[in-house]
Amino acid sequence: MRKLLAAAFASLLLLSGMSVTAKVYAATEEEKNFGEFVNQYVKKAAPLEKEVNSSEWNAYVSGKKEDYDKKAKASLQLDMLHSDKEAYGKLIAWKESGNIKDAAKKRELEILINAYGPRQISHELMTEIGKKESELQHKFNNYRGEINGKKVTERDIYDILRDSTDRNHRRAAWEAQKAVGPEVAKDLVELVKLRNKAAKELGFKNYYEMQIVFGDQSVKELTEIFDKLVKSTEEPFRHYKAELDKITAKKLAVKVEELRPWDYQNPFFQAADGTFTSDTEKLYQDRNLPLVNYNFYDGIGLNLGDVLKRSDLYEKEGKSQHAFCFDIDRNNDIRIMMNLRNDEDSFSTLLHESGHAVYDLNINKSMPWLFRTQAHIFTTEASAMFFERMTKNSQWLVKNLGANPQEAEKLGQNLRKDQALQDVVFCRWTVVMFNFEKALYENPDQDLNKLWWELVEKYQHIAKPEGRNLPDWSSKIHLVSSPVYYHNYMMGNLMVSQILHTIGTKVVKTPDWTSIDVTGQKEVGRWLKENIYRPGAKYRWDELLKRATGESLNPDYFAEQVKKAEK
Repeated sequence: MRKLLAAAFASLLLLSGMSVTAKVYAATEEEKNFGEFVNQYVKKAAPLEKEVNSSEWNAYVSGKKEDYDKKAKASLQLDMLHSDKEAYGKLIAWKESGNIKDAAKKRELEILINAYGPRQISHELMTEIGKKESELQHKFNNYRGEINGKKVTERDIYDILRDSTDRNHRRAAWEAQKAVGPEVAKDLVELVKLRNKAAKELGFKNYYEMQIVFGDQSVKELTEIFDKLVKSTEEPFRHYKAELDKITAKKLAVKVEELRPWDYQNPFFQAADGTFTSDTEKLYQDRNLPLVNYNFYDGIGLNLGDVLKRSDLYEKEGKSQHAFCFDIDRNNDIRIMMNLRNDEDSFSTLLHESGHAVYDLNINKSMPWLFRTQAHIFTTEASAMFFERMTKNSQWLVKNLGANPQEAEKLGQNLRKDQALQDVVFCRWTVVMFNFEKALYENPDQDLNKLWWELVEKYQHIAKPEGRNLPDWSSKIHLVSSPVYYHNYMMGNLMVSQILHTIGTKVVKTPDWTSIDVTGQKEVGRWLKENIYRPGAKYRWDELLKRATGESLNPDYFAEQVKKAEK
């Protein structure tokens, strides 16, 4: 309709003797040269990136040393492409000239500078870092802790910490998870120093600062956000942790002051699922969870296609014990890797990874290759977390897992408390990781064991076990595989609250935006597609968020969500 009206208006102008001049943007010579640079870059980068992702998938599934070596070799080839100093010089010259005016080309230039910038280091150092990372990832992914001489998986450890009332057994499980720390700590510190050396070659104080800058963020802005989160969550965290401690102490038949790190449900106290609603576990038993997951996403218009068929969902020897979603080729070869069991923790993980998958599936594939990925790593985390939290919605459980409708109201109140507890527990955990990594790269030679427990005590209110002096910090694989990444989980959580607020007030128009069941609501799927997924990386994360919600990232919605659940 709008096109017809415009054409009619133009015809009237012509008949009246007025001239109509079509304003066509003419690319500058520099923009044409830059466009050709991008074309040549994509011809090289696209197959290399596909090889990196494929080899990483194979390594994580098999656990074989030769597959990790192939992955390291492929990663090095892609890094070498981005290490081209002449190419980087051209990119910087184009940026400084100010002659790239077209918005899409300016964004492509920004993306390429962020890709080339961190790799302007010597090839020898790049190779050394890649080798060290691959060796450490192989150690982590093949490590299995032991309890009484028997090897256990990470899922076994999590199950013990969730269910066991035997404190000696709990402690043995917690220590089994931490036992990888001494195996990798020395090499991990060496890796940190190598990364710092690379950052200093490029004029940065350390690797942490470099990663933040080339990740389209600022240390100052992040510090302000996390300081604000510490203040806004201090009171709710104390409130919920006091409740958690009473329940936990009663379960284990000890006094609250006797509780130790192994008495919580997660070895890092980054989760506290099922504290108020442990009886929901029965809903997940004897269910075809991949089918439930598929049907839910399909019901809101976000069909997963063949993703689950290509995926590797169940435990096996040598396989990575963590969960991932791989976009192999930016063209819908998307796969999920996880270790699925019939419980809430596993199913929420499946929802989470599928949230990454629907993001990647719905990016507009007609856009340039450089735009066919997420706006930022935390925007895809937001999508994943948005869906992960559905297991804390009583109406969602009724419609998708057959929970008792008559018990839904009471269940809903407890689930909201569970979600709020989980939100503040995870928030305080990410504050630990944020501050630890910053300090780790500022001074890797300090007493890291001491620093770790100081931060845990300060932000998580958990005391260090008496006499313990071991590198518990180095048992967190993200320090190797996803450096300077963890804060993005919390940024994603903040974005989830902001998205929920927008959807609740503008899309489904509910009086309580903090607890929305999106089952069958295709308008929610459409909104996510058009406003979050489809644009891909066409816009920076901050511009994407403003376009989608009307404002910059606002931590107040997260705080409001937690406070509402307290009432």
